[in-house]
Amino acid sequence: MLVIDAGNTRIKLALFENDEIVKFATLSSEEISSIEAVLKDFSYSKAIISSVRSEEDTNFILSNLKNCFHVKDLIYPIEISYLSKDTLGTDRIANAVAAKMKSKGNALVIDVGTCIKFDFVNENGVYEGGSISPGINLRYKSLNDYTAKLPLLNETSRIDFLGKTTHECIQSGVLNGIQGEINYLISSYSQKYKDLTIFVTGGDASHFDYSDKNNIFVLENLSLFGLASILKANEL
Repeated sequence: MLVIDAGNTRIKLALFENDEIVKFATLSSEEISSIEAVLKDFSYSKAIISSVRSEEDTNFILSNLKNCFHVKDLIYPIEISYLSKDTLGTDRIANAVAAKMKSKGNALVIDVGTCIKFDFVNENGVYEGGSISPGINLRYKSLNDYTAKLPLLNETSRIDFLGKTTHECIQSGVLNGIQGEINYLISSYSQKYKDLTIFVTGGDASHFDYSDKNNIFVLENLSLFGLASILKANEL
């Protein structure tokens, strides 16, 4: 089966055989027009897509696929107790499904990308919710957009919490601020929920520290495994 995860900054394509990725490709937002050429290297009988992109972009991707199912139209192998189900991103659902499939008890996903998303699935396989906050680039951009003199940065390397220049202060505030947010939420979830397995994913995940505990797993393509599990569960 072919799995497509169309995110805000990247489009991932993965071919699955026996629950493992055997072929993988990724496109940036600027490369979306070349998806037809990329798909020529993938041989598949059915596909599933999750997209948080615009309707125009999503429809363009779908126009290049055959026998493709949108994840929002399928039945999920977990229960959703989220109060605003219509606004729940399919990327978050895919992460939650993968986390539950890979854990026996409570599961938490930390997705560090364009946005930083925490998603919790309880031990009974019920998705309850989580949190969303701006990622690295969104924080840098907002500081530049909503002030007159602060520069736009794109630094991802961590520095000391005490910045000595405006550049360093912005870098420290954004990166150490995100680290503090991650530390606080991991601690909060761990204290409230026992037997908790934590999964870390997302394009910017490698820029941060998580814990030395043995119940934290870094899986770059977690959402792809979740989408594959959803399509498999529907027996289409």
